[in-house]
Formats: sequence, structure tokens, C-alpha cells
Amino acid sequence: MVKADEGSLPVGTVVTFTRDGKLRMAGKVDGQEKVREGTFTVDGEKFTIVHKEGEKEQKMTITIKKLTADEFVATSDDGKTVEFKRKKE
Repeated sequence: MVKADEGSLPVGTVVTFTRDGKLRMAGKVDGQEKVREGTFTVDGEKFTIVHKEGEKEQKMTITIKKLTADEFVATSDDGKTVEFKRKKE
């Protein structure tokens, strides 16, 4: 992630989406590496992410604002925007 509104994911977070509907979010929070795994489903220009935070299940709906081969911009259901660039391999 290269840009994010305050209160969303930390800049530098790496999010991996797999073809089988799984995702992995890895980044630093307060200097500590944090990893969350969950699932996602897509419905048109929106997708829903479900993951656990401790014992509590978190669910959020994301609206895709821009999607290209190299860039992804999205807004969460609470109005926070994040911008991702594809990691060069």
C-alpha cells in the first residue's frame, strides 16, 4: 500500500488476494509485524472482506474506485480510502 487515510491500514501493508477467495494482509502496527488472513467475495464494483481479529469476526464492504493492472484504489464502508500499487517481482 502506498497511500491511506488515517485510521485505515498502515502504509506499507501488503495485501495478497488469491483466486480461491482468500486474502492475507501483512504490515507493521506500532512497530510490530501483524498478519491477518480472511476471505473475500466480489459483487460488481464492491467486495466484502471477512477476517478474525482475536475471537471476533470483522466484516467490511469495500468499493473499488480504480482498478488497473498496476493500481488499485478503494474506499471502505466507513469512507476511508486506500491506494495500492502492484509489487514488482
